[in-house]
Formats: sequence, C-alpha cells, structure tokens
Amino acid sequence: MFKSLDCKLTTLPSIAHSAALPFLPSVFHVSGLLSAGSIRGPVFLPGHLRWGVMLDVFGHKASKTVFLITTASARFLRKYFPVLSTFACCIVSTDSKLNLGMPLSPSAADSYQQDCIRMTLENVDLWRSFHSIGTEMIITKHGRRMFPHCSISLSGLQPLANYVIIMEMVPVDNFKYKYAKHSSLEQWEVAGKAEPQPPCRTYMHPDSPATGNHWMNQPLSFLKMKLTNNTLDQHGHIILHSMHRYCPRFHVIQADSPYTVRWCPFKTFSFAETTFTAVTAYQNPKVQIHQKYSEVISNPLLFI
Repeated sequence: MFKSLDCKLTTLPSIAHSAALPFLPSVFHVSGLLSAGSIRGPVFLPGHLRWGVMLDVFGHKASKTVFLITTASARFLRKYFPVLSTFACCIVSTDSKLNLGMPLSPSAADSYQQDCIRMTLENVDLWRSFHSIGTEMIITKHGRRMFPHCSISLSGLQPLANYVIIMEMVPVDNFKYKYAKHSSLEQWEVAGKAEPQPPCRTYMHPDSPATGNHWMNQPLSFLKMKLTNNTLDQHGHIILHSMHRYCPRFHVIQADSPYTVRWCPFKTFSFAETTFTAVTAYQNPKVQIHQKYSEVISNPLLFI
C-alpha cells in the first residue's frame, strides 16, 4: 500500500500549485488536510536527499488511500532542513489512473483564523491630514525615515502562535508624476509611464517572529524603516523611484521562522490614507509647512 518516492522536486511552490505531477510513476498530489486516523509509513524526502525517514501520514479518500505528510514532521524537518519545515504532500496508491483533481486551498481552520485578524492604523488622523493635501515622502541616497511613519495595532491573533510581520511598498499605478505650476494652480499631473520597478524589498518588523500576545500587547512602530532611491543600496532599505506613488502594505504571517513565511497562512492589510508620492525634495509648499508643524507637535523636545 505504501510506496517510497524518490522525487526530483526543486521548489515547494511548484509542488503546491500542481494538481498532479505526471512524471512520477503514480499520481503525486498536493491537497489540504484530509480526515482519518494516524498511521506511519516510509517516505523519501523530495530533492536530492537519497534516504527515507518515518513520517506521520494519514487520510482517506473514497476507495483510494491518500496519505498526507503532516506538520508533526515539522520538528524533524525544521531542525535539519529549515526550508522544508512546512513541506506537505500527498502520496497516492500505485494506481496511475487515479486523478483526484482536488484544488489546493487553505484549511477551513486557517481561513477562519486569518479572517479573525484585524489591523488598525494608529496615527490615522496624522496620515489623513497629510493625505488631504497630497502626502509626499522624502527619499535619499543613504536612506530616510518616513514621516509620518507607520504605526499599527493588531487584534484577533492566536495568543500562543508565532507571527512574522512584514511591510512592503506597492506601486499605486503605472505612472510617473510631476508637480505642475500653472499661474495660480499647482497640482500633481501624470508625466508619463512609470519606470521599471526595482526588485521588491520588504521590511520585517525587528520583533519577528513573536507570539500573538506580544503583537497585540502594544502598537507596532515601523519608525526605523528607511526609504532610498539608491538602486545599489546594500543596507536593506526599501528602494523607490522618485515621482512615483506608493502605498504601504502589511502582511501578518503565522510562522515560527522568517525562513518559512512563503508557505504559511497570512493576511494582508493596506490603508488608503498612507498613499504617498516619493520625492527627493518637497514639491508642494503646503506639505513642507505641514510636515514641520506636525513634527513639532509630535515631538517638541527635538526643537528645544
């Protein structure tokens, strides 16, 4: 009933998004958690590892036996092969005609847990005051902190589960802008097609990974994150193009390690009020005045 598969599989995403892999002697299928009791069987790990281990497998589908490697094996995999710690696959009986055709989807429990997560923008009034006049964010070669910076609160997390919080900057559209001055009228206008975006970089909150209790205990500040226009930056700053519009996007990922976030349940949030235009110098005088005033109000000790 069991079969040891010595697979040549390079990346987990290629497994996870395939309904069936025809190059194996029997159907190899990926699916969500199936029902039934727990049994044990010999299974070879994918890739170039030429040896087998005993992994917990279970599940049953109609008259055909389907076996799923469960996360009970994660301790072993995480210890020796961190990148495989969330590996999950099904091994089907040797009947090569079997075609389950089951789509890969998060388990009902994962979907419910992610739907319960809520995120709130803490300094929303400050962001809205800038948004009303058109937020501009200074970027420099050596990196510049955001003002306003992003501060968020989380609720609905599982208290004892670990989470990784990631922030990225997403282009709002496919245009480049210019600040045009026409007699008494000054406004942003489309100046052409957007430049090709640099490789996407993300900023992981320095407390990651941490328990749900930790994240829900206090607001999370992204004050230390810096923006740069230096495409050769080696300091991990977020690379943006000047005169392009962006919006911060946040990912709440249930994961024990930053190395496993790619295959873990997650939920994404963004706030329209945080949209901004990246600039090397303020274009709208109103934004510069408002920025100076807001900095004094936010932290008056800096100006004593």
